[in-house]
Amino acid sequence: MQSTKKKKPADCLAIVGTETGCGKTILLSGMAGALREQGFKTRAMKPIVLGRNRGSEAELSFISSVSHTPLGYHQVFVDSTNNMRDTALHNAINQNRDSESLALVELPGGAATPIYFDESEAGAKVVEWQDTANILAKSSMPCILVAKHASDAIEQLVLNAYYLTMQRVYVVGLATVETSSGMGSEIENKMRREDFAMALFSRTGAPYLGCIKYSLSVSVPRCNQGNLVKLTTAGLDLLTVMKALNLTVSV
Repeated sequence: MQSTKKKKPADCLAIVGTETGCGKTILLSGMAGALREQGFKTRAMKPIVLGRNRGSEAELSFISSVSHTPLGYHQVFVDSTNNMRDTALHNAINQNRDSESLALVELPGGAATPIYFDESEAGAKVVEWQDTANILAKSSMPCILVAKHASDAIEQLVLNAYYLTMQRVYVVGLATVETSSGMGSEIENKMRREDFAMALFSRTGAPYLGCIKYSLSVSVPRCNQGNLVKLTTAGLDLLTVMKALNLTVSV
């Protein structure tokens, strides 16, 4: 007899990119804001920050502004990967998880970006290192993979999705973001969205959630959220994400 026990809703979802500057912060913030508008308790955070600079401060302020997530949550600023400890990185993620809300977590770089290197006893670098995918696997977090909505989006998404799957990371879905005006014209002139989605699914097994279009009114450096929540709701298939995470309205 099949069990009727309800599956527990996910409490954490990672936003992983194919590279730096591919639109992770836009998607993280927009999705958190859109889910919040639909009645879900949602937070958006960037617990691991590479470097301390004005750019990272602007990103953190932008995320907080759109998602209504207060700053002050537990963070690790990675100034030198040599001195990082595995436990510190995992704590940065796990200390921000709770059973009351869904935490959307942006992780740095791309799926294969090294976050820290293991060292020998003498302090010399060795071949082994830990990357974003390794951190995800150890934290048992599902993720959404994001790429620029550019001509090489299929290549970037397929390669990174394969790597994440090899690390036993559950890829909930794939998404693209236009990071500049007219970026997606080359793809859209060649393929319909349905064909684009089918090509990705046949190679990765993960659904294509859609694209967040570029808007002049949205700027991470200037902390201008513009119409990002509306763009996210219009561009992404949030229902697929809700079903995959077993989300239920809780506010």
